[in-house]
Amino acid sequence: MQRFPIAMANDDMKLSLLAIQNRDIKKYLCSFSLIELDYKESPISTSVDVIIGISNFFNKENSLLTQILLNESIINKTVFEVYELSEHDKQMVLDKEGIPVGDLPVSHEAKAAYKQWLMSESEFKPTNDVLEHLENLEERDDLPKITDFDTLYQNNNEWEEFCIKRNAVSYTHLRAHETRHDLVCRLLLEKKKAKKKKKKP
Repeated sequence: MQRFPIAMANDDMKLSLLAIQNRDIKKYLCSFSLIELDYKESPISTSVDVIIGISNFFNKENSLLTQILLNESIINKTVFEVYELSEHDKQMVLDKEGIPVGDLPVSHEAKAAYKQWLMSESEFKPTNDVLEHLENLEERDDLPKITDFDTLYQNNNEWEEFCIKRNAVSYTHLRAHETRHDLVCRLLLEKKKAKKKKKKP
């Protein structure tokens, strides 16, 4: 019972709000995708130049997907806190899963531009936790400039995978196998088994 996770009301509310917002953002974006069941309409309007319309939509799509990645980083951090993991245990999970994309360093220019976009977003308003997380992100202006954005829309690349490749982050599973919650549970179970083995004569 000492390691049994108990999410306090504030944590539970935070996790729920972030998870619901992520779901709603994905549902919104799917409404513009022809291959999705939730498809409703094309993001390209006849009242706007086609190139400008496509560019505006992709910029908004990538900005919203970035918001999802920031939300996920906060969810991950909260899960760590709920389970009261030691620094060693946290590192074991990170070694297995990799650093969340929403925790990666950014340039000062990129952070300022994204903060400005977030503050103007009316439909999916960022929580105070997201704004604080963004404010505390490490700034590095020596990051290489990305010049191959065209590859984002080739070979079925997704925004998260694109970010990972450009930052050379070890994030091998790409969220395909286990969630952080699964990893934490398995880690605690393995530690419990190891303790039982040590107690045997």
